[in-house]
Amino acid sequence: MDKFSLYKKWFWVGVIIGFLNGVAGIVYGIALYLEHGHKKEGLVVIAWSLAIFILALSLISYLRSKGFLAPSF
Repeated sequence: MDKFSLYKKWFWVGVIIGFLNGVAGIVYGIALYLEHGHKKEGLVVIAWSLAIFILALSLISYLRSKGFLAPSF
């Protein structure tokens, strides 16, 4: 039984990993992409992780520009 196909348990684990930590999600997505027959799932996890990572960086940048976060030295 293939547990890595779209909408199966391990695909959703990858999506959750990508939501919680963008870099870990990208690594997991690359690992899925390199597996034979799981390229589509890997690309979805990579895209999701990149989107969350970019959103988090944008939010941090916005909060720093408004003075809510102290600038790092």
